[in-house]
Amino acid sequence: MKSEKKDIKKIRKALQITIAALLLIAVAVCVLSFHSVPSIKVTPSYFNFKDGEKEKLITVNNSVVKKGIFGIFNFGIFDFGKKSSTFRIETGEDSSWFSVYPTSGTVSEEPETINIRIDRIKLSIGSHEGAINIKSNGGDKTITFLAKRGEDSIVINTPSANTALEIGSEVTLSWNATMGIFDFVNIYLLSNGCVVENIADYYQFRNDDVSPGEFKWLLTQDLLPGGQQYTIKVEDAQNSDFSDEVSPVAIEYQFDKIVFKNIYRAHQTPSNVQYIFSLRDQYNHAVIINPQELDLNSLKIWENGKEIDYSESRAFLSTQGDFQLQVMLVLDFSSSMKKNYYGVETMIMGVKSLIDSLKETHQIGAIEFHRPDVQPSILQSFVTSKNAAKDAITNFASEEIYSDFSNCWDAVYMGLEQFPSKHNPRVFRALLFLSDGFDNGSAGTPKNIIELALKRNVHVYNIGVGEVHEEYVLKDISKQTGGTYVHAKDICVLLERFQNIIRDLGGQYKISYITPKKPKDGVFKIQCEISYKGLKSTPPLIGKIDAATIYGDTSNGIIDFSTSLNVKQKNAEVFMWCEHTPRYVHEFRFYLNKIKPYTVALVPENEGGLCGNWKIVNEGNGWFRLTSPDPTNQKYDLEFGNSGTICKIIIDKISEAQTIIPFKLDNSVYSLGQSFHGRHDFEVDADGNCNTNIKIEDSHEGQDLGIW
Repeated sequence: MKSEKKDIKKIRKALQITIAALLLIAVAVCVLSFHSVPSIKVTPSYFNFKDGEKEKLITVNNSVVKKGIFGIFNFGIFDFGKKSSTFRIETGEDSSWFSVYPTSGTVSEEPETINIRIDRIKLSIGSHEGAINIKSNGGDKTITFLAKRGEDSIVINTPSANTALEIGSEVTLSWNATMGIFDFVNIYLLSNGCVVENIADYYQFRNDDVSPGEFKWLLTQDLLPGGQQYTIKVEDAQNSDFSDEVSPVAIEYQFDKIVFKNIYRAHQTPSNVQYIFSLRDQYNHAVIINPQELDLNSLKIWENGKEIDYSESRAFLSTQGDFQLQVMLVLDFSSSMKKNYYGVETMIMGVKSLIDSLKETHQIGAIEFHRPDVQPSILQSFVTSKNAAKDAITNFASEEIYSDFSNCWDAVYMGLEQFPSKHNPRVFRALLFLSDGFDNGSAGTPKNIIELALKRNVHVYNIGVGEVHEEYVLKDISKQTGGTYVHAKDICVLLERFQNIIRDLGGQYKISYITPKKPKDGVFKIQCEISYKGLKSTPPLIGKIDAATIYGDTSNGIIDFSTSLNVKQKNAEVFMWCEHTPRYVHEFRFYLNKIKPYTVALVPENEGGLCGNWKIVNEGNGWFRLTSPDPTNQKYDLEFGNSGTICKIIIDKISEAQTIIPFKLDNSVYSLGQSFHGRHDFEVDADGNCNTNIKIEDSHEGQDLGIW
């Protein structure tokens, strides 16, 4: 019995040992058979690039799978460490329009971010699909995405068309651009299709994918205010086909200062106090006064500190169109101008624009220069026929000429010689010179030019073109002669600069009134005040006036004539001027001898005519009568002391070197003691009528805007 119990214990113990061994073997087999396998997970696996989007992010995670022999021991308690996933990215052949970063990496505990960026500029219009393949020891993944490129565009938001921008102000330019537009733009200010200012070059405007482009632009004082129409253009810096423009845009300014320049005295009998001057603003632009905005309070006059009686003597502020103007053009046809693309053509366009801006009574002439071994030539002597001047310039430009180096100083000197040597204070004289300032063939010098210009009272206006040689010389000529200098950096800007000169020529004015002072009153001082658009300014009228030197009978009106001969057309234009008007004048009656066929016409008021709304009657036998709209009503009478043109006489079939037209003005029509005469005693006949000759001749020296 005891032995059986011992045997049972031995068997039980052996069985326990066996079971324990089996358990140990099973655990060992389980542990040894368990392993970790890496696996990557990518999100998202498919997406769209929406409008405006150019960048997307995808995330790569490491997802580890634990496995056993029977697949039932997959518990984390047996995970003795995760394995890392390594990956690399492959792109297909059509991947030029997108980029991937990074292109390889390792993912373990933390996920990896991959950036996909597209460039719509490299896409054609329409939808496109891209793909990247991620290869890894945790499996392969393919990511696909879509991108669409619409019609690319730049759209300017501000400013809008018909906006007025003010010189000296800061203007915000803004625009929207599709994502296919390059991140850099060029911004231009155009005039007549030409770039007059590079507002911004290669400007990076994108700060994010949503905000519009924006640029702060400070308007410079070199821009031309008033009248001129500009265009603002924003274009893709890489592809100028993508752009937008806004037009027309006006450049305006608020002048807060009036500066008087080039003041000179033009006093004359009978008792006419007169000053001619230029008006400039704080930017040295010509101040253009609208005559319609002037009233009786715009001009005030004091004599020796006492204001004059305006009911007795009206004070006049006359604009450029109301008095006489002579302009000589000196045009550069040398090789330096011709080598510029469309240089000569652009110069002629600018010249024609200037000529067209002149009034009917204004005279224009032209000189050309093209090579140093040939003297500059007169294309057109002073003439009022604008078409004759334009034709002369155009015809020369169409000829085949050999152009070479420059003799610009000799050409300018010749241009100055065309102005009469006798000074005429009633005429504003200007010479416009266009050049790069390069001269290698002249006998004359800039000093000679300044001396002659001052001697003949000519204001020299210069346009420096391109790369100007010794620019300070051109500036000095203009400064010393009372003109202005402007620079056209290239031919394209030349038209814009001509507009500057046209404006400056329009900024000339005349103050005039009839003084009641008599010779016994002796010397007196005057002071005046001009009011315009809320500004009051007092011109520095220097010097004293001796009443005895200008005293005259103010009941005697003064008439004069200006003539210009158009040799090619064989005709002449004669303007009959009234330099002083007595009181109560409502008609003129005069006679013209019919040596040559002629016609008589009135000059419009906007061209400086005094009688633009009057009636003209041909009474026959060479007699003409001009009458006011209502001779019985004094409100239609000419204003006392006023000046301007009475009429224009066009004389045809002139083939002689000199033509004399007898003229007579009948003073018997005036019943209150007033009359009209010329400036010379011999021009009055025994009956008290003005009896003189109008002389027409092709003589530069004869062109003195008087009775020639």
